[in-house]
Amino acid sequence: MEADIKKYLEAKQLMASLEEKIAKYRQRIIDHMHAVQAIKLDVEHYRAQLRTVTTEHISKRDVPLEIWSRFSRPSTVEQLVVVDTTKPRRRSPSHH
Repeated sequence: MEADIKKYLEAKQLMASLEEKIAKYRQRIIDHMHAVQAIKLDVEHYRAQLRTVTTEHISKRDVPLEIWSRFSRPSTVEQLVVVDTTKPRRRSPSHH
């Protein structure tokens, strides 16, 4: 199990690195599309398209308690939290 947990953490680190690359390339594409004032960009093998997606939500503080209690639906997810105990613990900024 030690090896599986180690591989899990290594894969998570790789994924974080790849997410940074994805964000960089995504922003470069969007910046280019804005510069040429395009919402659709066709190149030899690919097409990029900008879409505006609108979602609606409310938070508990947005509505009276009786409405929230009547209509809100809790959702539960199982979350796996793994830390490398050989490295010093970092505290996230929200925990200060």
